[in-house]
Amino acid sequence: MVIRERSSTTGKRTQRRHLDGKSARAIAEAPARVEPVQSSTDPDHEVTDSYKYEEAVRLVIHDVWSVLVPFQLGTMLDNTWAGNVLGRMQSHERQVEEPRAQRSAYESPARVAERREEKRRQRRGLHEQRLALKNERDRLWRLAHPETPPPRNPE
Repeated sequence: MVIRERSSTTGKRTQRRHLDGKSARAIAEAPARVEPVQSSTDPDHEVTDSYKYEEAVRLVIHDVWSVLVPFQLGTMLDNTWAGNVLGRMQSHERQVEEPRAQRSAYESPARVAERREEKRRQRRGLHEQRLALKNERDRLWRLAHPETPPPRNPE
């Protein structure tokens, strides 16, 4: 992702290279040393745009995540500001994963076929009830009007 962004901003084509483990570890260790810049006059006030700063750290973590085992990345960033960012990313992933899994299960072909068949059974049952009521109304009408000829297609 970083390579693609670099090539789009510079206009130079770069070949997509995959990170090896050693490079990924070196890149992952860098955010562990990063802290938001504090104001010299007010230590409680961050000078940097924290959203953009955190966004950049998330980008690096995202790119390194696929190469390193998540446990390794977590231990590298443990007890750091970037570790907190990683924790929020993992928390967000857990929150998003449950509805995604539920939707995937709901949309699975087997479940769709079950729901479709259940709807057909319900419609068939309602149709049979309507036919039974119609047949009863027809029977009562024929009893009330014996002079009428019987239906052409008796059931």
